[in-house]
Amino acid sequence: MWRISVRKVQRNTGLFFNGYEGAGVVAAVGAAVTDYQVGQRVFFADVPLAQAEYVVAQSEKLIPLPDTVSFELAASIALQGLTADFLAHDLDRDQPGATVFVHGLTGGVGQILAQMLTADGINVIGVTGNEAKRQLALQQGAKRVFFAFNRLGSTSSEWRTDHHCLRWRWVYVGR
Repeated sequence: MWRISVRKVQRNTGLFFNGYEGAGVVAAVGAAVTDYQVGQRVFFADVPLAQAEYVVAQSEKLIPLPDTVSFELAASIALQGLTADFLAHDLDRDQPGATVFVHGLTGGVGQILAQMLTADGINVIGVTGNEAKRQLALQQGAKRVFFAFNRLGSTSSEWRTDHHCLRWRWVYVGR
């Protein structure tokens, strides 16, 4: 089986796919589908052409969507939320009171991950690039937030030397 990176295709060819994650109401189901019904609210990720009016998606790509979550919110955070959930709950099983360092604390995945870990009783620390982002991370539950770079533009050593026995969650979104 070939696995194609949509972003790599877009970057290398200039071709663009209209969406990759979305939310909506199930309009029809195949004969073998038993987990979902017509009219059910769902969201999904990893489905090309997700911004079309009608999308054909495999049932294993769908996730039930509660009435309390808007379609817009679900579609905008589906992939980041699933990634954060994997990092928080599947990659490792930290116990309440543990400390986890999140690199990329104020990015899309980092913000969701920090809130999930905090809700699980995990102490979150991490790095960010400026004071406004530091304040955002603290508001979302981080215990300590360091700057990734010092005033001279070189990598900060503060976060490297203060905490040397931590569980790490690397969140890096490359360009």
